Amino acid sequence: MGRLQLGWEVALYSCMTGELNILHYNDPLPVSLKILEHEIFTITPIKTLASGFSFAPFGLIDMFNAGGAIENLKYDITGLKALVSMEVKGCGRFGAYSSTKPKRCMVGSFRVEFEFSSASGLVTLYLPEMPPEDKKIHNVQFEF
Repeated sequence: MGRLQLGWEVALYSCMTGELNILHYNDPLPVSLKILEHEIFTITPIKTLASGFSFAPFGLIDMFNAGGAIENLKYDITGLKALVSMEVKGCGRFGAYSSTKPKRCMVGSFRVEFEFSSASGLVTLYLPEMPPEDKKIHNVQFEF
């Protein structure tokens, strides 16, 4: 992942347990596994948006390479409003960290339901099918 600068934070998602952790620069994360056990972590930098809230996309969290599903990521911040836009390839359960509940989520031109855990900050939504052949990606937006 490259070196992080002092003061940076990352969001870490555990594929096996579904737990989300926030790690500050130089924080340790103890991990122990029994024989023949495994764990996959998806780690992504946290971006601080307007009004001090923050966001970090994981991608399709039920895949081994969750972050590989995110083709493009863009943050638009205007005053107290923020829009996170992503191009996501594939289908399945999409996950991200958010310090606050998004106002809404859009996939293409459709408003979609999402789940938000205020305890962990995990936001999930389901992309039930592959994008149409002429598109190849889902346009996913979170509005804050």
